[in-house]
Amino acid sequence: MTSVDRMLIRGIRSFSPDRPNIIEFYKPLTLLVGQNGCGKTTVIECLKYACTGELPPNCKNGQAFIHDTRVANLASVKAQIKLKFTGVSGKPYIVTRFMSLTQKAQKQECKTLESALQTYTKEGKKVSQSCKCSDLDKLIPNLMGVSTPILENVIFCHQEDSNWPLLEGTKLKQKFDEIFAASRYTKALEAVKKLKKDQMAAIRDMKVKIATLSSNKEQATKLKVDLKEYTEQVSKSAEQLKELGVQLDTLESHLQALKAKRNAVSRGAAELVKFKANRDQLTLMKKQLHQELRQEYTVSDEELLRMSEQFDNELRQMQEGAEKLTGRQREINDSKQRCQRKLQQCNIDQGKFQEILKTQAKLRADRAQQLADVLAKYNLAQVDPSQEMTDRQAVEYMRQVEAQLVQLQASLKAQKERAATQLAALDVELEDKRRLHHQLQDKIAQDRKLIEEKNRKKGMADQEIRLKETEQSRIGELESAIENEIETTNALKSELSSLKLEAKIADLVSQKVSTDATLVELSSAMKELNLQASLRTRVNMKQTDHRKKEHELAQRLSSRRGEMESLVSVPLPSLSALPSYVQRAWQSRHDTAARTRQALDEASRGGATGRGLLASARETLARLRDDLAAACSRLRDEIAGDDLMDVVRCTEEAIAAIRKELATKSSSETLYRDFIDLSQRSHQCPLCERPFAETEKLEEFVAKLEHVLVSIPGSRKAKEAGLVELEAKLARLNKLKLVWAEQNRLRKEIVQQEAKVTSLEESQTVLEDSMEKLRVASKEAAEAENAALSLVGDAKELSRMHADVAAAAEDLKSEVEQLARVSSDPRTLEEVSAQYEELQAQSASTNKKIDELRSLSASKLQEIQTHERKLSLLKDEASRMYSFKDSIKRLRADVEDLDAEVSKLSSELFELDDNVAEAQKDVQQHTASRTAVAAQLASQDDVAQHQRDALQQAVYKLQSIDRQIPKDGAGGPQAQLSEVARARAVAEKELLQLELESNAVAAKISNAQDGIAQQSLQKRNYSDNLRYRQLLAELRSLEAKIATKEEEMGGANLLEDLDTQILKLERECAACKTKRDTSAGSKTTLEENIKRINLELKRATLAKAEDEHKVAFIRLKTTELAHEDLERYYKALDNALMRYHSLKMEDINKIIRELWQATYRGNDIDTIEIRTEMNEGSKVKSYNYRVVMLKGETALDMRGRCSAGQKVLASLVIRMALAETFCVSCGIIALDEPTTNLDRYNVESFANALISILERRKDQSNFQLIIITHDEEFVQMLGRCQLTDHFWRVSKDLNGFSLLEKNDISALT
Repeated sequence: MTSVDRMLIRGIRSFSPDRPNIIEFYKPLTLLVGQNGCGKTTVIECLKYACTGELPPNCKNGQAFIHDTRVANLASVKAQIKLKFTGVSGKPYIVTRFMSLTQKAQKQECKTLESALQTYTKEGKKVSQSCKCSDLDKLIPNLMGVSTPILENVIFCHQEDSNWPLLEGTKLKQKFDEIFAASRYTKALEAVKKLKKDQMAAIRDMKVKIATLSSNKEQATKLKVDLKEYTEQVSKSAEQLKELGVQLDTLESHLQALKAKRNAVSRGAAELVKFKANRDQLTLMKKQLHQELRQEYTVSDEELLRMSEQFDNELRQMQEGAEKLTGRQREINDSKQRCQRKLQQCNIDQGKFQEILKTQAKLRADRAQQLADVLAKYNLAQVDPSQEMTDRQAVEYMRQVEAQLVQLQASLKAQKERAATQLAALDVELEDKRRLHHQLQDKIAQDRKLIEEKNRKKGMADQEIRLKETEQSRIGELESAIENEIETTNALKSELSSLKLEAKIADLVSQKVSTDATLVELSSAMKELNLQASLRTRVNMKQTDHRKKEHELAQRLSSRRGEMESLVSVPLPSLSALPSYVQRAWQSRHDTAARTRQALDEASRGGATGRGLLASARETLARLRDDLAAACSRLRDEIAGDDLMDVVRCTEEAIAAIRKELATKSSSETLYRDFIDLSQRSHQCPLCERPFAETEKLEEFVAKLEHVLVSIPGSRKAKEAGLVELEAKLARLNKLKLVWAEQNRLRKEIVQQEAKVTSLEESQTVLEDSMEKLRVASKEAAEAENAALSLVGDAKELSRMHADVAAAAEDLKSEVEQLARVSSDPRTLEEVSAQYEELQAQSASTNKKIDELRSLSASKLQEIQTHERKLSLLKDEASRMYSFKDSIKRLRADVEDLDAEVSKLSSELFELDDNVAEAQKDVQQHTASRTAVAAQLASQDDVAQHQRDALQQAVYKLQSIDRQIPKDGAGGPQAQLSEVARARAVAEKELLQLELESNAVAAKISNAQDGIAQQSLQKRNYSDNLRYRQLLAELRSLEAKIATKEEEMGGANLLEDLDTQILKLERECAACKTKRDTSAGSKTTLEENIKRINLELKRATLAKAEDEHKVAFIRLKTTELAHEDLERYYKALDNALMRYHSLKMEDINKIIRELWQATYRGNDIDTIEIRTEMNEGSKVKSYNYRVVMLKGETALDMRGRCSAGQKVLASLVIRMALAETFCVSCGIIALDEPTTNLDRYNVESFANALISILERRKDQSNFQLIIITHDEEFVQMLGRCQLTDHFWRVSKDLNGFSLLEKNDISALT
């Protein structure tokens, strides 16, 4: 049985990494005592980590579990936990786990090193093996005979997790599911359920597959018969084709010879017709050309050709001269445009410089006026307004004004500095007055705060005095209550002793021992009777089996009698002869169903062919519609549903309109430029010739024209962009003309294809109706066949069952005879079992009475303890009230002292109020004086600053005007204006010369073009004469060829005779080919059918149809049997789990009730228990858990309603109940600080409960209770049970390392 023996700790938390600490665990009790923070809980953490590999809560991946490297001042710390324990098999094991903590640059790194497990062989030799941590975590719980959740949550539960039974519902459910291993069994049930579902789906698939395989089997047989017929027909068609081939070859050779002769004759006739047509055409051309001749020459051909070449040279020279003149004209036009642009620029520059001179004169007048005003205002100089001010005088006057501005700025600066000094002195004096006033106010506030504090303390003391005096008045009541509680407690103790419950319990225990002895005797008697019971059981079983088989036979026969009589159409024969009658009836129905299926298959093949044609036609129609949609989509993107030809025509008209507008804009641009030039030269409107009276009107007119001129390029660019876009669109539209034609063609084809599809659909509908009728007939025949087939099996089964009934009767007779020979005991096993069950009920009744007496004793003891606790509380309350007298005296002295201090502070406060008033008045006077001085200085400063700002503004304005006046000189406006006038005169003169030269060149070009036109007519006459003579030569050559070809052709009827012979032979060949093609088509169809049948027979579905049908049928039956077994197993496992869970919860709640009533000393909770509810919302059965407290018949959730002490006690009781229920092989439980939040009465009762458990289980070899606490009184209570001689004290040495020291238990007393 499992127990822990000893453990070594090194480098864990506060334990030294250099010195190991060893602790030994005793049976049945191990005690660890120490102050807070000394390392007691580390022992539980090490036990848990050694057994499960689970780290304590909040350990940062193990970094906080190992001794800190910074505390040890080491770069790396090694940690070790070594635990020796005895496994469930009784063998000793030693598990060792190693860890390391390394200090890196920025963080600490924790590593779990390889662990080791050591055991001993039968010979006593040590065997050690290294293990991975994950493997060891699974191995240790198996060796200890307990699950990992029990180790984590029950046996070695951490102090921070000790109250887990009162967690929220979800977390509590997770804990209990882990303890019950519910998830593992739930997964098993889910797996079984899924397997059932998969098998059911497989069964359905198998049934469908078997139906398909049956059809395949029948289809394969029919195909083999068809294959034989088609093979015979192919051989006959091959012989017929051979004979027709020989006949056709003879006819075709004769036909080819006639065709060759006829082609030769035809070619000659065609050439003759061609020659005559050429002759007629040349004659017509000759006549037309002779009429168009202006003059017909009589010279020879060579002389006429020489005259034509000479004339061509002269014409070429005249054209070259005309081209030179045209080039010169272009050069003159370019020069004229350059001169016009230069003249236009000169006009623009002239107007600009004139405007600059006007602006210069105006600015100088403004500057003179401004200077005169400033000089007069500040009395700096006298200016004569009748004389014009020169630039030099203006510069001199500006110097005087700027000097005056500098003087005003210096005066203003000095005035500001004097004002700032005077105000600073006043501010210092005012600040001193304000500081004194604030100090007095702070002193007053401080005194008032002290007075309020003293008064508050005085009020609190008075209130406490009144409360204590009121409490003192209750001393008499408490003394009488104490006397009453003493009397009640003594009376209850007397009543408990008078009941003599212990003696009654002892009598009932002895009675139960006697009953148990009788039960043992009856059990041995039952074992002896069991030897004969097997034979009796066999007889009973044989009788039951015989009756069952007879009943099944009668029931089966009655259920199928009517159907079988209807099938065989005669009264039923004997059961042995029934199968042959049913078999013959089934064979008849089978033949009918086969004929119906054959007709349905032939109709199905015709329907498949029709469906193929219909699908092909629909596919063609869909393709045509898709093509039409694509074409419409392409057209829609460009023409948006309009007629393509209309869109093309509109686009061409838009292009022509834009080109016309572009030509108009080009000419208008030149026209506007000419208008501007004319208006600037003549100072009048070019259209109406109205003169401009003012220069501003002329400038406004020119500006308007220039604005229009500027907008022309942009408008022209927009029009050009639009033109490019329209031309691109026209190109796209031209490309779409083919798409437009394709669209019209597709629409016609779609109409034809739709008509074809409609016709095929009507034909297919008629065929489908016929197939549906055949399908219904086939289904009815198949149902009749299946019904007959099922009756065949039933008939065989009835015959077999009849034979089984006869055999069972013979077996029963034999077993009855054997039992009569062997049996000699007068009692039966049932009688002995009934007596045994009666005694068992009596023993259970005795146990119930014992439990009731023990419960009564516990309730009496609980009532006595309740009164004792109440008596103790009353005594404490009385003692506290006796101590109130001294407190009241001390409080009254404090009140007198506070009154004196408050009086003193009040007198000081009156004096301070007078001083504050005087200081306030002084501050107000100084503030008013400082405000008056500041206002006076600000007024003076404003006046001086206003004068400075006015003068400075005037200077800025004069400087701005001066900068705008252009400077005279060589590059001045007047000089530039003269230069522009000279350049304008030169340009006008050059333009006049170019105009004269252009007119002369134009006259020469006109003369040259007239001469070239005359020469071209003469050139045409020479060419026509040469062409006329060439036509005459060609006509003479054609006449000679026609005469020769007519002699070669001979008679005119030769071609007709050949055509008649050829037509006759072609008809004979066509008839022979028709016969050959018909025979070949028939042979091809047959061969395709043979090929199709062979391919179908080679398919996987038909090649092994019979074998596959047999295998599939066997697999179906075995799968159905396996599915039935799984269904039974699922129900059995589910019921077993439900039963196991309910039994375990009953045991747990029973133990919880006993421990709670023995431990808890309050009267507000009778007991607690764990309630479970089935989770209805889940697909898989699961439970929800909650802890409730009971008072009478009322159950309330304990979570959120209990105190901290009740929570601790409830958690301890639940853990101990779980340990007693689940830890059959491992009786270890560790309690860490179990007295936390418990009062003294509950601590005592909890110690008594633990002592009672220890007394009951001290003889159990695997029971170990490990208690860790800081409460030495609690340890003293446990030490009185004399179940342990030592305890372990945990402390820290001078270096802060934890130490484990073994001490005698008597040292605590």
